[in-house]
Amino acid sequence: MVRISNPWFPFALFDELARGALHSERRPGAPALEIQGGEAGLHVRAALPGIDPSTLDIALEEGVLRVRAQRPDPQPAEGRALSRELSQGEVTFALRLGFRPDRASVKASYEDGILSLDLPRSDEERSHKINVETR
Repeated sequence: MVRISNPWFPFALFDELARGALHSERRPGAPALEIQGGEAGLHVRAALPGIDPSTLDIALEEGVLRVRAQRPDPQPAEGRALSRELSQGEVTFALRLGFRPDRASVKASYEDGILSLDLPRSDEERSHKINVETR
């Protein structure tokens, strides 16, 4: 639903639609992501605290990065849980890269609850300068 902040301004609807198109919201349970990119490729960091690192499944398919992992259901030592804000079970996310990375150079590491991925562009994907001959 789009809420128009000033219905008397004729272009308010366009402003609201543009704000919605440029702002993305995470779905519940999705990890917080930090993505940095440039000509060399992308560096992705995902907050995945409490997951079992042995369950990490990372795949590249048709320019899409897919990550899955399992976060075990913590059982309280005694008593019952009074509040639960940490999700448990399967954690997944997919990220359309917009390019095909060099698969042999992709690196992944998991430390202190953060999954880090380096996704370098393949040489074919990098832009290159074309020299123009003049006569």
